[in-house]
Parts: sequence; structure tokens; C-alpha cells
Amino acid sequence: MKLFGVIVAVAAIGALACGRKVVTTVEDPLACWNDLTVTVTPSSATLNVGDTLRLVGAVPGCTGASAPAWHWYSGAADIASVDSVSGLITARQDGQVLIYGTLLADPSVGGASAITIGQ
Repeated sequence: MKLFGVIVAVAAIGALACGRKVVTTVEDPLACWNDLTVTVTPSSATLNVGDTLRLVGAVPGCTGASAPAWHWYSGAADIASVDSVSGLITARQDGQVLIYGTLLADPSVGGASAITIGQ
């Protein structure tokens, strides 16, 4: 963050030296996340072996902010695997598993979906 601020400041000083008006708006993408809550949809699902399902993470209340990047992982990859970027689950064998999604910008913030396969 400090390097980004320095780059913005140097660009602004350079533009002022050339006699140009500078208007800079630098928004912190996490600014609306002070009281952050996230949702993972669906919160639960039942699949058959071989089925796929894409989970979606959302940050309600962050209107106007760009959608945050998520990291997905399975609590039991032998039961269901998940693509770490897209959130696409593949049901591998009967059982129950939690699939977790965390924000890439703040891995301490996340949610989960309870997946049942073949039962």
C-alpha cells in the first residue's frame, strides 16, 4: 500500500509541475469491509457422485465495490474436490464435506457450504 501511495504522489507532483490540474481518487477496495459479512451460495447442497456445482461468494453491503477474489478449498478432497479459483465442486464419493471460501485479500474472512454426496 505504501508503494502505491508513493506512485500516486509522484504522478501528482509530476502533473502539477507541468501546470495541469490533478484530480485523484484512490479508493481502498476494502474500505466498505469494516463490518464485513460474506455469504457462500448455496449454503448447502446434495449431489450425486460425478455431479458438479459452482459456489459463489458475495460480500453484501459492498455496493459499488468490485467483486473480491475468492480462494476455495475442500475439507475432504477425497469426497469432493473444488477448483481453488472458480469454486467449481466435483463430487467424488459418498459422504459429507464442507467447502470453504475465503477472501484472497483477507483470508481470515470467509464462509462455507455443507455438501452431501449420494446420501
